[in-house]
Amino acid sequence: MALPLVPYTIVKLCQSFSRKAKSIHCQCSECSRSGKYRKSIFKRISNFSTCSNMTLLLLWVIMGILVYYIKHINREIQPFEPFNILGLESGASDTEIKKAYRKLSILYHPDKNPDPEAHKYFVEFISKAYQALTDPISRENYEKYGHPDGRQGLQMGIALPQFLLNIDGASGGVLLLGIVGVCILLPLMVAVIYLSRSAKYTGNYVMHQTLSTYYYFIKPSLAPSKIMDVFIKAAEYMEMPVRRSDDEPLQKLFFAVRSELNLDLKNIKTEQAKFWKQHPSLVKMELLIQAHLTRESAALSPALTSDFRRMLELAPRLLEELLKIAVLPRNPHGHGWLRPAIGVVELSQCIVQAVPLSARKATGGNPEGIAPFLQLPHFSETILKKITRKKIRSFQDLRDMSTSDRSELLTQTAGLSAAEAHDVELVLDMIPSITVDITCETEGEEGIQEGDIVTMYAWVTLNRGNGLVGALPHAPYFPFHKEENLWLLLADPVSNDVWLSQKVSFMDEAAAIAAASKAIQETKEGLGASLKEIANAVREAVEKVKGGSRLVMGKFQAPPEGSYNLCSFCLCDAWIGCDKKTNLKLKVLRRSRAGTRGAQVVEEGPAADDRVEEEDEEEEEDYDEDYESEYSEDDEEEEDKKNKNKGKMVNGNATGKDRSATASEEDSSGGELGSGSFPSAAGAYCVRSRTRVPSAAAAREKELPGPRNPDSRWAATENQKNQKSTSSCRLSRCTHPKIARMVTGLINANPVVYERKERRLRSSPAVVDEDIKDPEHPYSLEELKVVTEDSIEVDDNQSYVRVTFTPTVEHCSMATVIGLCLRVKLMRSLPSRYKVDIRVAPGTHATEAAVNKQLNDKERVAAALENPRLLEMVDECLAATYV
Repeated sequence: MALPLVPYTIVKLCQSFSRKAKSIHCQCSECSRSGKYRKSIFKRISNFSTCSNMTLLLLWVIMGILVYYIKHINREIQPFEPFNILGLESGASDTEIKKAYRKLSILYHPDKNPDPEAHKYFVEFISKAYQALTDPISRENYEKYGHPDGRQGLQMGIALPQFLLNIDGASGGVLLLGIVGVCILLPLMVAVIYLSRSAKYTGNYVMHQTLSTYYYFIKPSLAPSKIMDVFIKAAEYMEMPVRRSDDEPLQKLFFAVRSELNLDLKNIKTEQAKFWKQHPSLVKMELLIQAHLTRESAALSPALTSDFRRMLELAPRLLEELLKIAVLPRNPHGHGWLRPAIGVVELSQCIVQAVPLSARKATGGNPEGIAPFLQLPHFSETILKKITRKKIRSFQDLRDMSTSDRSELLTQTAGLSAAEAHDVELVLDMIPSITVDITCETEGEEGIQEGDIVTMYAWVTLNRGNGLVGALPHAPYFPFHKEENLWLLLADPVSNDVWLSQKVSFMDEAAAIAAASKAIQETKEGLGASLKEIANAVREAVEKVKGGSRLVMGKFQAPPEGSYNLCSFCLCDAWIGCDKKTNLKLKVLRRSRAGTRGAQVVEEGPAADDRVEEEDEEEEEDYDEDYESEYSEDDEEEEDKKNKNKGKMVNGNATGKDRSATASEEDSSGGELGSGSFPSAAGAYCVRSRTRVPSAAAAREKELPGPRNPDSRWAATENQKNQKSTSSCRLSRCTHPKIARMVTGLINANPVVYERKERRLRSSPAVVDEDIKDPEHPYSLEELKVVTEDSIEVDDNQSYVRVTFTPTVEHCSMATVIGLCLRVKLMRSLPSRYKVDIRVAPGTHATEAAVNKQLNDKERVAAALENPRLLEMVDECLAATYV
């Protein structure tokens, strides 16, 4: 028990001593009078009397009792040893026993020693030990059984009344009923009650019925006053009882807040009758909320006060769920609604600060109204009229003033005392100033194209005059602790669409550091950054978080082509007048990145189509579906290519000029990997025939040796043999018609071949591959000098391997396949602890950055390896050479 208890106690003590003594709540006189943050003796005791602390104290008490019990129980369970009691060795003679008894009698006999303890010890131990050793029968029993009384049995019992144990009597079944009731029925009833109640609530302790009601009543365009009507329809509020004793207090409250109920004064009687005809719970909740907003809660009856506090306790939780429902995807683009979301936040601000919604109406050229001023202590409409004479038109004007000028304004013009002006300064120092630095980009790509997954990076920085980062807002009229939260909305105000929404909190710095570090690390790893670059980026992010910033990231799909004038709204749910709006222009380009992972498909001629059977056509359609992806060729390039190739394609063969155009198309695609990716250069691997198909011109080269694998076959058709053009690289027809149309010529028909390092030839299959064949030529990567020993970096201590390969030509569309083969080989050869980095040599490929990103993207590599055709192609390149 002490093993977990002692370390846990040490940790708790260290945490209590390391807590910051700096207060994070408002120190003004109004907050002090509210008693919300006052630490009385009972509150301090209650702070200490937490569940964990009381459990810890109870465990230490139990441990002390156990230590005391164990210490004293050892004396009681000591075995009876007569020789030891008399101070003799085992097997002593009768003479020695009698002599020892006489000596002890002189010390402990009652006639010699009047001490009661000595008398007790003499009777219970010395006399019994002497009798056990002098009596023949007792001594024999002691020598046989270890006790003078003979064999000692162990008797056990149950600490229950006798009538419960009387099984044969009339009460014999009471014990069984007690066991069944206490051990089975009682826990079962508790579990049923708990599950029946918990099934009504979500993880945020909001009822499912509330969410359904909010989802049904929320509309695209709702003013804050209308948001109030939706907010009070929560099931938690509807379940609050409406008592007959509440009628008179509610009537008085109605006349006190009638001006805030948006009733038509021209038809006041009709409007009043209509208001009271609503559901009694709705009437009660609306009047209680208006009493809080107008600061009339002091006149409530005791019964209404309990409902009033319960209503305010549930308000932050319900408003957060209402905001989440407002930004739920509604339209086909997956966007939420902006206006109701802003209305929910404004209602939350008013409830926390106890400011009526009518105070937010624009007045005197001030779009914010007088609501921001009313959240300051000791401010009223009378004081506002006085300071507006000094050209203080907005709340920001008051905040921008120097401390001396503002103090003079408040004391001389507004008529506040020095203490009241000091309270205003304290609150102004608590109000945060927010800045947002936001960018949107497609990771690893230049520009944003329609259909891209766009990542939003936003650094939200918060500054206060008192230097705090996380703090509790000034809210003397809100009786509960309320943490301030920010909501970042990326939206299009014109279309009323919310593209992205995130909640931001500044209270937990450790959690913010962990989240920012993880996000930056994953992003940099996806882009193929080095370990040093990742470490530097993470360190910079941690410094920003410690300086009062928070990283907000989100992803959304790019809309169709066009320019979008977006805005980021950083809204605070506790303060009025500190929201930040930032404009962001998003330009989405037309789709131009490759959609099929290889070159553009060339249409076959009529003669070739006639030779394709119906079964091949069906398989070709399946093949097309498998190799479609999120990337597509630029439409304009596709149309230009079709116009150039029009009239030049006969029976699936293209002229040299057309082949070159196709090759350039292949180069621009970058040979991307992914689910269904497949290179479309000549000499590609044919899945159905399990062959490598080169061009006819390459097959006629005398220097080109045959393939090393005897199972491989080089095919050539008769019409290719009869072609007269020598400048083009023609393709023989392969078994699968799709492959025959995709492959139009070798990228590098005559590569330079180097000598390879001599290795032993395998005579049996091996687990680790040694050679990797080039996907396009019957040579290994070493012979083509694509990979050399100098281009391989291994750091065993860091479990890191980097392979840099050099494509034979800068527009090679097989670069991704070569990199995939290298990665698969290392995955099969090295332990899982190694991190593998595959890169194209700098300056050796036209789309170097795109290829590097694809080869080091775990998701794309995994998707590529799930494609059985592409995996078979990789296995063919990694196939071992046998003798």
